[in-house]
Amino acid sequence: DDIYCLPAGKPDANYARLLRYIDPVAWYHEERNPLHLLMKQLKTGLPFTPDVILLDARTGISTLNGPLLFDLADMSIIVFFPHPQTHMGTAALTQAILAAKTHRDKQKLTPEPRFLVSPMPASKVPDIMQRYQNRAIEWVADWLSVLEHAGFTESEITHFVPYRDLCGVRTR
Repeated sequence: DDIYCLPAGKPDANYARLLRYIDPVAWYHEERNPLHLLMKQLKTGLPFTPDVILLDARTGISTLNGPLLFDLADMSIIVFFPHPQTHMGTAALTQAILAAKTHRDKQKLTPEPRFLVSPMPASKVPDIMQRYQNRAIEWVADWLSVLEHAGFTESEITHFVPYRDLCGVRTR
C-alpha cells in the first residue's frame, strides 16, 4: 500500500504573499467552484484511485478549512487532548459538525465525526492514563448527547494515540 502526499504549496516568501488572494467564499458564487474541481480531479484524474483523501485542517476553522470540513468531508477526525483549555473550542467544533448537512443525503451524519485523542502522556501510572481516557470519553459522550440515534457509541468513535518519545523528538 502506498501513501501519496500532495503538498499544499511551495512555502517561500512569494507563496505566503499570494495566500491573501485565496477567497473560497467567492468560489461558491462562481459557475465552476475550483475547490470542487480539485476534489473531482483528486478522485478521478489520477493514474490510481485513492481509497481515502485526507485533508489536514489542524490549523482550525478558517475560510479555507470551513468548506473542506462542512461541504466536502465525508468524515471529520477531530484531534484533541482532554485538557480543560481545549474543551470549549473542541465542543463548539463538534456541535457545528453534528449540525452540518451536506449534499450526501443517504448518510445520517455528514461529515461523520471521529475523535483522536493525542498525544496521550507517557506515564507509567495507569491511573493517570485512565483519567485522561475517561475524561475524553465523557466529553465525547456529552457532545454526542444531542443526537437521538447516532448508531454508534462514544467509545466506538474515539481512539487514543500514546505519546512516543521517538516520534516526538525525531527531526527527519
